Amino acid sequence: MASLHHGGVATIDERLFSTIEAYLAAASGHEWTVVESDSARVLVRLAGGSQRVMRVTRGFEPAATGDVRFIAHSRQDLQRLVDGIRGKATLSGPELDAIAQRCSQTSPGPWTAFIESEGEPGSDAIRVSELDSEPDMYLWFGDSLAPSADYRLVAAARQYVPALLERLMNGNRSTP
Repeated sequence: MASLHHGGVATIDERLFSTIEAYLAAASGHEWTVVESDSARVLVRLAGGSQRVMRVTRGFEPAATGDVRFIAHSRQDLQRLVDGIRGKATLSGPELDAIAQRCSQTSPGPWTAFIESEGEPGSDAIRVSELDSEPDMYLWFGDSLAPSADYRLVAAARQYVPALLERLMNGNRSTP
């Protein structure tokens, strides 16, 4: 993953934004939201208006509500934070507070995407802890795992959202 820090001085460069935008472009749908009637599900809106429901589990159990809410907002939060740092959008105090709250209510990072097609054994998963006793996170569409790009986006978001938020809240923006 691209870094927010270089040589001891916090910097954000276009390579980082390009990396984030590549994750966003490759992931399913164009908008993710929480399915309010079921806290372990994320509604994924697709082009053309159709939608699918993504189920989020830790092992075989539903994921914690904080993790699901973080995941459901990850696409929009990443894009809004990047736009805010670039000076293309203004995020309100309540919007920044909501992002910060989602970060504080999710499982600690780093989250790491393990992708089977990249040589990892087993199926795609997100490792949320170095402890073997902690179950991995899985993303599902029906009975099938979500595309690998969704795993990459979610794992990257866990690292990037808090870092971008901190950068924006400290009033540091890149020059467009």
